[in-house]
Amino acid sequence: MAASAWVAAWLTVRGRDLVGPRELIADHSWQGEVKAAPGSRRLVHTPDLVGIVPGRRPAAIEVELTRKSKARLRAILGLYSRWIASGRLGACVYVCGNEDVRKLVVAQAEHIGLRAADGSLRVEMLETVKDLVRNETRAVPRGTHLAKAPR
Repeated sequence: MAASAWVAAWLTVRGRDLVGPRELIADHSWQGEVKAAPGSRRLVHTPDLVGIVPGRRPAAIEVELTRKSKARLRAILGLYSRWIASGRLGACVYVCGNEDVRKLVVAQAEHIGLRAADGSLRVEMLETVKDLVRNETRAVPRGTHLAKAPR
């Protein structure tokens, strides 16, 4: 939960709006079915956050602190790939807790066809996000509201 709060702060200091976990759970349109392997049961998946940039399609954001199985990660990435192809999303963003998780996400996204080069995938490290928030908020005078995109 704390990691998602850092990511929300990162979006906020960058002037982005967001849809948080409670709103995502309440809005069933952000839920998608994923099936990790043939014969496995279908699961409902909801992004951790959704980032909103004015004039662009939203981005699903996953805060990935520990490794998921390759099959489950591919299923989730496949969901986002379908949402991107349909125009529902512009991209997916993974904020990773360590280098092993980052490598896994990038490798599995490549199998699905999501790549940083075409803008469909963005991968950040949680420590980098924290540093960016700390550095950005240090420059904001007390009592000043941080930039927020209009709704």
